Amino acid sequence: MTAYEKSNGYFYISIFKDSKIHQIGLVIFGFKPEEKNALHQIIKQNKSGEDDQFIYVEPGICLDVKYLEIYEEQLREPHFHQFRFDLSPDSCTYEKFVFQQKNLPPDIKITHPDKPIWKNRRFKR
Repeated sequence: MTAYEKSNGYFYISIFKDSKIHQIGLVIFGFKPEEKNALHQIIKQNKSGEDDQFIYVEPGICLDVKYLEIYEEQLREPHFHQFRFDLSPDSCTYEKFVFQQKNLPPDIKITHPDKPIWKNRRFKR
């Protein structure tokens, strides 16, 4: 979480990519009212900067976010799932994010994530 947009209540979510903060989407749905209010207060109390549109914060709170897919390096239809107080922000990397398979049973491991499944893909991104 790196910013809060004042006009619409969206929280900007980011991960680390090549040791830099990389924004991957905005989330507003899925929060219980008390979770959203608590997160907003924490951001206000710990802000690293502010302007007319945003309150900025250094990475400090990790979230689980469910989403449909990744399109142009942004999450489509992200919904908050839960806070992850067991993780540190620097462990939320692009590599872990990309290889995380959200629909696989926990006992299945991906051994070769870079290996193509199809020789000729019909659809291009």
